[in-house]
Amino acid sequence: MINADLTASCRTELSRWTPPAGRQSTLRTEFLALAEGTDEPWLRRTVPGHLTASAMVCTTDGRQVLLVLHAKVGRWLQTGGHAEPDDPSLPAAALREATEESGIAGLRLVPGIADLSTHPAPCDAEVHHDVRYIVVADEATPPVCSAESTDVRWFDVTELPDDLEPEVTELIKVATARLC
Repeated sequence: MINADLTASCRTELSRWTPPAGRQSTLRTEFLALAEGTDEPWLRRTVPGHLTASAMVCTTDGRQVLLVLHAKVGRWLQTGGHAEPDDPSLPAAALREATEESGIAGLRLVPGIADLSTHPAPCDAEVHHDVRYIVVADEATPPVCSAESTDVRWFDVTELPDDLEPEVTELIKVATARLC
């Protein structure tokens, strides 16, 4: 069964977002072409790549971020993953993933896309076209590690892990700039 609302959300989110010039603008064009080129751009069996949704979880003041040590990838990342057929929208998928992977109830989505990222997919597809959002927690509530991660914890933005992927670091900068 096709989730037309989720597909429409993918198209609308990408169409309405005004990215900064450069790489983000190029990615938006690529992501929008994918979203408009298939009825299910978010479905994990869509190959060679599909849209995914992730979120940088931050405290409301933007001074702390929550990262998960991803079990398959072995790196500190933001929360996120595949949209599910019952997700009403792409932002809702990002919020659901953040809640599942952090174990924190009451997270709130900051409206609008934060940025876009492509990376090799640890699933059947070749690549994930990741639409990334910002989610806030009222305070650095103790997280609960999900089965998808080996660790989850809050980090002060001035004391981040040394081996962060550059795109994770960039998302943290975008999130803290938007929240401060």
